Amino acid sequence: MKVNKYAERIFILLVLLAGNLISCSDSSEVVPLISNGQGGSLARFAIKDNIIYVVNNNSLQSIKLINGKMEPVASMELPFGIETIFPYQEYLFIGANDAMYIYSLDNPEQPGLLATYQHQTACDPVVVQNNVAYVSLRADACGRVLDENIVEIIDVSDINNPRLIYTHNDVLSPYGLGIKDDVLFICQSKNGLQLLDVKNPNQPVVISNLDIYAYDVIIRQNLLILTGDEGIFQFDVSDPKKPEQMSHIAIDE
Repeated sequence: MKVNKYAERIFILLVLLAGNLISCSDSSEVVPLISNGQGGSLARFAIKDNIIYVVNNNSLQSIKLINGKMEPVASMELPFGIETIFPYQEYLFIGANDAMYIYSLDNPEQPGLLATYQHQTACDPVVVQNNVAYVSLRADACGRVLDENIVEIIDVSDINNPRLIYTHNDVLSPYGLGIKDDVLFICQSKNGLQLLDVKNPNQPVVISNLDIYAYDVIIRQNLLILTGDEGIFQFDVSDPKKPEQMSHIAIDE
């Protein structure tokens, strides 16, 4: 899939969320990409209160929203290969080719680096829930050196000392991630959407694998929205172990 086509899908996805989920968010809550919506694990933007955080290949920028205008307030240099940003509580989890970086929002205008979790060089979306971070490492991109595709499960209860607790290797070409309750959703592009029971993150169990082309997911309450080569899908995940398809929007080549 070409980059511009993927970007188009993500844009449509965000428009859908902005229109349909505006009543679901709290303005004081950290949510990715847009203040009234929810971004996926491949997001490069996040917003809290009146500050937008933007990552590019080697920097983290803070932009303040003042009376409808954007005013850059800080820019922090990061190692090359920054890919994604995921907010959790008062922290930003930033995924890079070689590591996961954790930044504190104690000073919202200028986040401070708290910890670095090094991993093998790979593409690495990140999601976090209940003091556990999940990082997908894909072997077939980003200057690959991996012999296999994996999802690392990391204990971040001590935010200054992230600790690997499990490596899940029963996965194919992992892209975006999403989590609801005790279920981790792993997008595997043409290899489907894997559902992983992480009630015990030290011993996760594969629940099922949905036969659907999946690049990224966004989960908001009982709604899961998935983007892939076949378009955008909505699933009811009231029972996250048994997603039920609600709708599908095809996107032409």
